Order: sequence, then C-alpha cells, then structure tokens
Amino acid sequence: MPILNKLDGSPFAAYFSNLAQKLGSEITDDTIDIPSSIGSGYIKNILLEENFCVRYFNLSFKNDTSFDLFTEFPEPELMYKLIFNLDNGDSIKDDSTDFNSNQLKVLLYSTDIIRKGLIRKNEDFRRIIIIFTTEWLIENYAEASIKMDSLVQDLSTKNKSTIITENFDTQNRFIATQLANELDRKIYAQIHLKTASFILLNDFLNKLVQRNRQDILSDQTLHYETMTKVEEKIMQSINQKLPNLDQLAIEFNLSLSTLKRHFRIVYGKNIYQYYQEKRMEWGKVQLEKGDTTISEIATQLGFYKINNFSIAFKKYFGVLPRELKHKNFIHINT
Repeated sequence: MPILNKLDGSPFAAYFSNLAQKLGSEITDDTIDIPSSIGSGYIKNILLEENFCVRYFNLSFKNDTSFDLFTEFPEPELMYKLIFNLDNGDSIKDDSTDFNSNQLKVLLYSTDIIRKGLIRKNEDFRRIIIIFTTEWLIENYAEASIKMDSLVQDLSTKNKSTIITENFDTQNRFIATQLANELDRKIYAQIHLKTASFILLNDFLNKLVQRNRQDILSDQTLHYETMTKVEEKIMQSINQKLPNLDQLAIEFNLSLSTLKRHFRIVYGKNIYQYYQEKRMEWGKVQLEKGDTTISEIATQLGFYKINNFSIAFKKYFGVLPRELKHKNFIHINT
C-alpha cells in the first residue's frame, strides 16, 4: 500500500489505512477508489493542516453495506466530526419540521460515539466530514471570545459524548456543495478546500455561540445514554409489537416530544422507521440462516399475509424473500 505522504503520522492516517484494507483497495493521492467488484466511487481524506482534515465520500455499493458510524480506528485521541449529508437521505431529515431541500442538516459528533449505520445497495452516498482534534479546537477557537472559550471547554473537558445538530441555510448548502464538487476533481486547489471548510466550521460554531448554553448541553449529550437504553428496549421487541411510545417516555422519565427528538438525533431516524428497518434486517438474517420458512418469519413479525411481508421486504432490500440468496454484508468503518 502506498505511503500516506500528507496523512502519514497524523491522527487520521490509521483510520484511512484500515478503511482501504477493509475495502480491498489502495490509497493513491489520498484517495481510495471503490473496487468495481463491490461498487463505484471513491473516498478522499485531505489533511488541510495539522490535526485538521476534510474527508469526502462519493460512492455506491452493489450490496447493502453496514458500517460503524463516527468511530476512528484504531482509537486515537478524541476528535470531532462535522458531518454534511449531501444526498438528502433520511439522516438529514427532521420529522419535527417540514424539510426544506435548500436547508442542510449538519451534525457534530465526538469520536467516542459508536453507532451502526447502513448504506442501501445502489444508493448514492455523498458526504463531507470536517474532522479536527480537541487540540486543534482549543488552539484555534479558545481565545476568540469568552463565550466561545466556554463552549470549547464544554466540548473538550466534559466526560460525555457530543451530539449537536444545526440547520444550515441555502448559502451554507451552496458552499458545502461547491466543496464536494471541488473534491470530485482529480486536481484541486487545497486553498479552496481549506477556505470552504473553515467557513462551514466557523458558521457552525458561531451558531452554537448564539444558542443558550443549557440548550447546547441538553441537545448534545444529556439523553444519549438514555437513548441507547431505549434502543435496547426496542431491539428486544423486534419480533413483537413496537412498545407504546407514551409508556416508553414515562419509563425513561422523558416527555414524548423529548423522546422522539433525541432518538432522531442519536439514530438518524424516528422510532417507527428504526423499528421497521431493524425488523426487516432481522427477517433477512433469519432467511439467510435457512432454518425458518418465509411464512414463519412473516408471522413472527406480525404480518398476517405472506404477500404483505414480501412487499415490505422488497421495499427494503430490492428482492422478494424467495429470491434472496445468502449474502454477507460488507463491513467497513466510516
């Protein structure tokens, strides 16, 4: 595998090397080309300055592909990822508002969060991630203002994971799209990448500064651990009826709106969508094992008619249950 000239020795190098190995590819000019046997597209990881880089995904896989979201491998120092989804997938929709295609939902995560994700087969996956270390954040923003200093300290010294969301307007969406278009080129001006990345990050942090501090702390991590317990409860009911949401909220001492909002923040979709997706995935696993009939799986998932189960299954996986052949998911880290 070629040596990572710019990334070598940086906190981002190990992750990118591991990702190339997982995909069965090599790194050339800070780029991993997706092998044609599994899909198309590429992943770029550009070091813009020490402890600060921009990562770009523009790809599609031939099969459903699971991945670990947000984590770096192997685990380095704590980092932050500012994620821009440019494909208008579920991960940038917000069920609490009417989604405006000119808006861009942006998420800031710390890399101590572990969460599984799934890229559907033949689905366009286009994402920009601005990544920086705690050290970089302190050096560049701690002295900007008293309020910014307080925010940086909250992000860098607390012992809880960070999850913060913001809506960006048309102008920021345009900048993010231009940054992606620049990265689509084989030859690009690094100064353009750095300028656009700094503008997007600066605007995001400025938005945070304008928010109430308690609102920020609540929005980012107050309910993260609780949401993982809610998710565990839902997973225990995959082949049963979805737990009553009002009762779930009472059980975890939350209002129903808080439960719904924070579940969406942590898992990228509303509770019902998540539950349905996991049910279909459970059914797919049972089919691949070959120990259970389609009729039995449909019944366990609460479908009274096999045809209804088949329609729902095809909606998720593109094939009917009877057409399904044993396929292993490709596991990668992103």
